[in-house]
Amino acid sequence: MKFKKIVLSLFVIMGVFANAQIIGEDYSKEILRKETLMGISLNTNGYGFDMRLGKDKSYFRKQVWEFGFSVKKHPKEIKARNPFYINSKDFVYGKINKFFHFNAAYGYQQVLNHKPYWGGTEIRYVLFAGANIGLSRPVYLYIIDYVPGTYESNITLERFDPDLHNVDNIYGRGPILKGFDKLKPHLGVYTKAGFNFEFGSDDRKHRSLETGVAGELFINPVEMMAFNKSEFLFISLYLNFHFGTRRDYY
Repeated sequence: MKFKKIVLSLFVIMGVFANAQIIGEDYSKEILRKETLMGISLNTNGYGFDMRLGKDKSYFRKQVWEFGFSVKKHPKEIKARNPFYINSKDFVYGKINKFFHFNAAYGYQQVLNHKPYWGGTEIRYVLFAGANIGLSRPVYLYIIDYVPGTYESNITLERFDPDLHNVDNIYGRGPILKGFDKLKPHLGVYTKAGFNFEFGSDDRKHRSLETGVAGELFINPVEMMAFNKSEFLFISLYLNFHFGTRRDYY
């Protein structure tokens, strides 16, 4: 009986101590309801940048608006160069269109493990869904135009045509801004899910890594490479780094 009383007393003391620890930890942390973040992203099919606006809805959940810009890369993209010209420029053979898109998404973060008041790592899972506006831009290349019956040639700027252009008559990539007058829109939807790991001891500064899977579905297909099917759906793994600030005012 005496042993049971001792054990019971220990449980009561531990419970009071744990409760005091939780309360002390809660009161020692500032209540910072809003955050503004900037981020960079590496995907298995490209890269991008984004901005997030977050607001705490409860102790465990945060609502987030995300606005991003991404550039898509095709897995078969390989840089080449004409070996017969010393000053030739690199180009991606077979690339018909460059593709990039803007997205706006709404989502939330659910806390799985809160960060201790002295620092450490806070773990959340994240879900986002929203809309995409994609733009495809035709690729222009400098083409070597040989003059028949002579050893002379001219270099002209032309839109890439896989039936006419090859490694031997391509001099190099064209100007970066060429083709913007022929942009083609692609509307679609966007979603992603993953895990967010926030680290650091200063609650007013945000630093986090996030990893997960993202999916983008477009109404009209996107043609990026010659001799490959146009794609409606893009699925990728991503790794984000976000940094920014938190505040307790509106």
